[in-house]
Amino acid sequence: MLDVIGGKPELVDVEPNVEDWYANVVYIGGKKCVLLVHDGTLFSSFRFNVAVGLLRPISGYVYSQIVRALESEGFPADALGDIDDRQIRLARTRSRSVLGSMNDMVIMARHLIRSEGGLGGCDIGRLNHFLRDTPNAARGFATPLELVSRRLVSEWPPRTREESIG
Repeated sequence: MLDVIGGKPELVDVEPNVEDWYANVVYIGGKKCVLLVHDGTLFSSFRFNVAVGLLRPISGYVYSQIVRALESEGFPADALGDIDDRQIRLARTRSRSVLGSMNDMVIMARHLIRSEGGLGGCDIGRLNHFLRDTPNAARGFATPLELVSRRLVSEWPPRTREESIG
């Protein structure tokens, strides 16, 4: 992603967090594709034929894709936390587990795209739903859709003991 957006983006040094989003650019059929994945749930957004201009500024692109992906599955825009495009910062990838899961998603996406006759014949909504409804070993074989749903029915963020009593 850093190579594609160009320039000298400022990178922050942060510890991995289950609330992080990861982004990667892959090429399928000679076209630039972007995969975004939420660490804690592995909920993803996959887009193909992405023009470099759409990725600048990266915060606007990431924010719009996250909201679009959540709403396409019937979730509220804040299902994975209060996302503020002004707070999106770039950092190097730190989670090998998420990277492995992203590699698996790209393999599955390539297979589905190929089976549908290439990018021109592939339904992006169906592809995204397939990725979100596929169990992941890295998250106990739960699907990303199940994990987002669980977050919505549980108390999130967890309240402190004092708030619960008061």
